[in-house]
Amino acid sequence: EISACLVGSEMCIRDRFTADASHELRTPLSIVNTEVERVLHRPHTSQEYIQALSIVHQENQRMTRLVGDLLTLARADKGQTVLKCERVDLSEIVVDAAEDLSALAKQKSIEIRLSGLDELVVWGDRFYLTQLCTNLLENALKYSAGIGKHVEVKLDREPHRARLQIIDEGPGIDALHLPHLFERFYRVDQARTHTLPTESTSSRSGSGLGLSIAHWIVGEHGGSIQVQSSPGKGSVFEVCFPL
Repeated sequence: EISACLVGSEMCIRDRFTADASHELRTPLSIVNTEVERVLHRPHTSQEYIQALSIVHQENQRMTRLVGDLLTLARADKGQTVLKCERVDLSEIVVDAAEDLSALAKQKSIEIRLSGLDELVVWGDRFYLTQLCTNLLENALKYSAGIGKHVEVKLDREPHRARLQIIDEGPGIDALHLPHLFERFYRVDQARTHTLPTESTSSRSGSGLGLSIAHWIVGEHGGSIQVQSSPGKGSVFEVCFPL
């Protein structure tokens, strides 16, 4: 009976994941279809064609990223991901992630502040550790937009562990949601949906899987990740790795 319950639970989780993934893909596909039908319906000005192509391009980027994230988690679920571990300096990875997101930060009028960037070497996979830092930093920028002015990234060496903190000035998160943040496609605001992009919209749009992937990466490196947050006081994502 226990085995049957476990199988049933796994099937339920898989079915929900498939349904959520289908929903996430359906929205950008619908936007692309609407834009294409609109421009084919009658002649338009050059500017209108450019705007339509820009929307299609942004939605294509969104779908490409979503599919990539889905593949990452699918391989992880099947145990097909092999980490290429080596001695890696976390400070270099933090700087690379900050540089990669500098344009997004500037667009959102947010300054990325780095501190504690002395050499801090851990045993890990450079590619996935970079993805971890990028996902967490991008999440901080996304939710700080229009509210906060700074996102701070701190590195600290503690006895037997390295600690990475990403601190934002966003709206904060109610305690009710904290245990679920790393679940796939979990929405703190269940009413929040993907809307039609505009010319001012960033080409980087979340897939709803970034924190889930971050959680998996940390676990694969034998580390821990936790969130400290409360409404109106921003959030602190803290990651620790063994030394």
